Amino acid sequence: MIKILVVDDQNFTRQALQAILETETDFEVVGKATSGAEAIEYLEQTEVDIMIADLEMPEMNGLILTKILAQRFPETKVIILSSHDEDDNINSAVQSGARGYLLKNTSAQEIVDTIRAVQRGYFQLGPGLFEKLLSHLIKEKE
Repeated sequence: MIKILVVDDQNFTRQALQAILETETDFEVVGKATSGAEAIEYLEQTEVDIMIADLEMPEMNGLILTKILAQRFPETKVIILSSHDEDDNINSAVQSGARGYLLKNTSAQEIVDTIRAVQRGYFQLGPGLFEKLLSHLIKEKE
């Protein structure tokens, strides 16, 4: 069973993700948090395999939360869920220790597949993001 914590300041996103994830027999949404601080409090008490975190949250954004998790809870793998596809955000997420980066318009099946891949140790970028980063790197080298 893959234990998942959903962290997003928007109630609708938390509920939508929970509804998607709970249809999978090998997933268990063990908690939902509205902020990075709340997520850390939760992780201090409960073991979590995967945390899906929003990039933009008040007080502590997903990048800061990911850095803290990489240091304090390295067994928890982070997937950033964002509405932003800028190279800087993706690179910052990777540098912070995220194991995946998805856009909020990603299909339910892609979210599910990403969680399973990240749990197996793979790094995952959402559809189109790898090509975007690769194109950016090629332009930089030219």
